[in-house]
Amino acid sequence: MVFRRICLLLLAPMLIPSIAIPLDEWLDLPRCFSYFNFDRIEEGMKLERVQELLGTAGEEILFTQIPYVPPNDKFPEPLARWHGVVWGERCYCWTEKSGDRTIYVGVTDGRIVSKYIHEYYF
Repeated sequence: MVFRRICLLLLAPMLIPSIAIPLDEWLDLPRCFSYFNFDRIEEGMKLERVQELLGTAGEEILFTQIPYVPPNDKFPEPLARWHGVVWGERCYCWTEKSGDRTIYVGVTDGRIVSKYIHEYYF
């Protein structure tokens, strides 16, 4: 009986990580709309990789359809007159099923150059 308790105490630290790692991967589901996947989007990443992360191709939209920021905010020099939250040659968006959050990415030459997540607060 004592031997079983000692074995359990020695093996428990090895068993807990083997359970926690798959659980962590399950909670951070790829191919879905989530903050975790938004944070994984990086500048220079291919558009196809973003589409894999978010689970759909997204919708290509016009730059007139993206949110704007106040004109007093500062942007990099080439974008001094631009007040949209993302920039690039094309813009894609993904909207959560509830419609409360939208992810916008700006794309140039098939790679991400800017990203933004927009939330509606009620």
